[in-house]
Amino acid sequence: MVETVKQYVKYRGFSSKVAEFLAHDKRPFTSVNYQHKWKRYRKWCKDNGHTISNPTDCHLSTSAIKGYKAMLNSVLAIRGLDLNNNQVLRLIIRACSSQPQRPSRNLRPSWNLDIVLHLLTKALFESLQLLSIRDLTRKSLFLLALAIAWRVGEIQALSHKTSWQGQDLLVSYLPEFIAKVDTDAHSTPREFRIKSLATTMGSEDVERLLCPVQAFRHYLHRTASLTRPRNLLLLNVLSDLCPKQQFPSSYGTPSNRPTLPSLTLSATSLRSMPMTSVALLPLCSCGRTALFPLS
Repeated sequence: MVETVKQYVKYRGFSSKVAEFLAHDKRPFTSVNYQHKWKRYRKWCKDNGHTISNPTDCHLSTSAIKGYKAMLNSVLAIRGLDLNNNQVLRLIIRACSSQPQRPSRNLRPSWNLDIVLHLLTKALFESLQLLSIRDLTRKSLFLLALAIAWRVGEIQALSHKTSWQGQDLLVSYLPEFIAKVDTDAHSTPREFRIKSLATTMGSEDVERLLCPVQAFRHYLHRTASLTRPRNLLLLNVLSDLCPKQQFPSSYGTPSNRPTLPSLTLSATSLRSMPMTSVALLPLCSCGRTALFPLS
């Protein structure tokens, strides 16, 4: 798609520098998305021997068809063709919208948040000083995701440079990170405060063990000497990036330590579940979801 735009701009008499500039007018995420759609669209056209056909041949949803239209419009608009004003396409999309909808996926995990939070206060994840870096990261990441409800990509883009405001933790994005929802009119704040539960709970309250700030205080201390790829806050502890650590003898060996059952989770669940729901993220899959290879 990018090459098509560049070739047409050059054909119109513009320099290679201008063509290169105009061909990259989209955000990186949008460019990758459109490039994927463009390749698939060209292959479909070649396989079927035409350029326009019934869009439901590929069994696409209405939203997917609109996405392909937006992709094509980004290429054709430079040639004076505006698909947004094409009445035939409007009718096609309207007709697709009236078709029977495909069954939607149920993204609600089949487990209970209360049980998971209760587990986080027990021996499997306490005390923090005795946890391996892997389990400490899992607990810290889960509590952070629960507290802020950000997109997975936003959590991944947190910088290792943190600071403190009283007992609260201040975190920020990497300088080069561009949020998905950023626009010219609305820019995502670059720094955020994570509230500590210590100021609202008594010293004997078991809920203090669920404080994300307390968990990250230990996490930052334990990982201070480890190399961080691209200065990221969260290490990819599910790979060989971090050495596997053994538990102190006073806590027991990994062989007799209780383990979590294997669960699976799509990254969409992090964003789709309301924070008040009793079903949220599977704890043992949280790391795998938010910490896919970062290097």
